[in-house]
Amino acid sequence: MKPRTSITHVSILGSVFVLLLSSGSSLRAQTTAPLCTPTDYKMVSLAIITIQCDEDVSHLVGEAQLLDAVSGPGKPLVSAIPVAPYEGASQWLTLDLAAGSPAISGGPLQLGKKYTLAISLHPPGQTSPPGTAPVTSQIEASNTVAVAPAIALSSKNTFEFVSHFAYKAGPGSSCTLQVEDFSGRTQTIKARDCRVPAPVVDAAHIAVTDLHRIAPSPEDLGSFILTLDNANKDTQQIPVGVADLVDFTGKPVKLDSKSQLVPEKAPASKDASNYYINFNYAAGKGAKPGWVLDGKVAPVIGKLYHGYQISPSASADVGQNQVGSLKYTDTIDFGGSLVHMYRPSNFLQGFLVSPGITYETDREFDRHNLLATPDFRFNFVGLYNPRQRRSLNKFRRELEIADANKIPWTRANSKPAFFGYVLDFHTGFELGGALKDTIVKASSGKATLPLPSYNIARIVPQVHGLLELGRFSVDAIGYARYLTTVENTVLEHPDHTLSLERLHGWNGYGVITGSWTFDPAGHFAFTVSYKDGFAPPKFNRVNTVQSGITLKY
Repeated sequence: MKPRTSITHVSILGSVFVLLLSSGSSLRAQTTAPLCTPTDYKMVSLAIITIQCDEDVSHLVGEAQLLDAVSGPGKPLVSAIPVAPYEGASQWLTLDLAAGSPAISGGPLQLGKKYTLAISLHPPGQTSPPGTAPVTSQIEASNTVAVAPAIALSSKNTFEFVSHFAYKAGPGSSCTLQVEDFSGRTQTIKARDCRVPAPVVDAAHIAVTDLHRIAPSPEDLGSFILTLDNANKDTQQIPVGVADLVDFTGKPVKLDSKSQLVPEKAPASKDASNYYINFNYAAGKGAKPGWVLDGKVAPVIGKLYHGYQISPSASADVGQNQVGSLKYTDTIDFGGSLVHMYRPSNFLQGFLVSPGITYETDREFDRHNLLATPDFRFNFVGLYNPRQRRSLNKFRRELEIADANKIPWTRANSKPAFFGYVLDFHTGFELGGALKDTIVKASSGKATLPLPSYNIARIVPQVHGLLELGRFSVDAIGYARYLTTVENTVLEHPDHTLSLERLHGWNGYGVITGSWTFDPAGHFAFTVSYKDGFAPPKFNRVNTVQSGITLKY
């Protein structure tokens, strides 16, 4: 059995550190985590509101009070408002204001006014502990609409018009969008696939129990999606209006003057991408050049289910031709995962849980490993600040200053942040085994060798870092994979002879990638990658430099 050496020392130390650190912070979080951290709201009528929380609140009920946001604390406008979980959407609550104010016809909310909701939550059959502060949420009865690229669809000029008000009706499958540029010139753009996923046709007579039939998720309420036929996404345009798009009161919606039709920024890394293709030209000293394809397809499917997002995946890192005595990484994975983000504390701001299953093989399909692949990612405070997030924070601060000084401001008046960075830690497991015995053939010649089946129990700590400087970025990831059981593999030597190896212990693998993006959105880039270490299922030694083109969405 050969000792395995590569660039895993930093990965091992970092992963051990994060395991110790996260265990302590998770225990502390159990006593400090709030029941609900409000992040969004939707108004279904003047008497029904839904509130989104960061946490899973499907096991909670409660009562709420409606307060005047201007006059502040005092006598509530409405008391004893029933609060219940939204059926089928674990992060949403429903508030029935009509039940708390039956004497007010149509509901107590008035258009154009601001309110505060004070919500007390507890498990069914219990009450909130004495002295527990209620959860507060600020709402505004305004039908102003913000415009944003629809996730994973903005490459097709698809945009979503998002409102806190539910829509009553849209213009039909074909519609027109009126836009203007920064010089004030207006034009009309034709659009297709125009749709309101969850129209509220009769808001005056809707009941809370009807909501889940109208909208499986409240995110569909106040959502209008269209695909523009001929918009130039390189030119920022300001949407002015959509004909025949009305809210639940029957009034035309108002488009936020700060909204712009701009392309969605590309994901910062392969790990964050739904679609990723990297085609490389590989070279080594005294070696015949070859090609390498590193790709990933992992679309997001459907809405959240009990707070989890379903994502099937297929990835491959394969190539052709040998680079000296060293080979490219030869890995193909098919599978899927459920993804859920927890926010335990102010220190451990993100805890991403991703249980999954993977079929692991290679380009020759002479390995057949079936694995359970749970993964846990730890995002600590201050360590997740990519350029896109820092740019949004910069724009928000500039807008607040502009509003305070009554200065006109749009994103076109500002530049995005130049610098960004990410550092996160993972702890994963790969548990399963080879499904059957196979026969491995040499890449050249007639040599063959049986590969007996084996059990798999791997611990996979990871450290991932990203540094962004304008259009240039450096992405690095290190895996410190530990094989707790003995695994079989067949290695091919330079003379194309084969040998059966039994592996155990540490088998590290690392990738460092430098990228220069061609387009402002960052979807296309020239990349240079250095790969070193031992990757499953073959665990051949890889030590190559590759250069090529990357496409990511």
